[in-house]
Amino acid sequence: MNNPKIYQIKEFSPKVTIIPSKRILGRSKYRIDEDCTIIAGSEKHLIESGFVTDGATVPWLFRPIFPAVSKYFGATTIHDKYTKLAASSGRFVMQQYADNQFYGDMVLCGTTRTRARLMLWAVKLNSRYLLIRGVLK
Repeated sequence: MNNPKIYQIKEFSPKVTIIPSKRILGRSKYRIDEDCTIIAGSEKHLIESGFVTDGATVPWLFRPIFPAVSKYFGATTIHDKYTKLAASSGRFVMQQYADNQFYGDMVLCGTTRTRARLMLWAVKLNSRYLLIRGVLK
């Protein structure tokens, strides 16, 4: 990886390729087309070129209220990175780290605390679902 582009979490707007969903109400995905580092508070998160995220994983009914890509795109990308690592390793502890990091990152992005709590609640609910399905231990 050569000289990743550095973004503050509030200003995360890398070059992306939109991968449209093949289903009518499905989610589009976003492939990050450049190596980048997202700075969130005192932490740095490396996102490699080719990483695919769906932004905020929101059911279609709530997308008008919580769009998939918004000012919190950096927070959702970081969360997706750690969620994929947790799923591939099967470690629930890593998923808990990702979920807890998500709330702080949402607030750093300028999201209201109420909205950040709502989205954190949804994210934790999804983590429990993955735990029940056996993806995480």
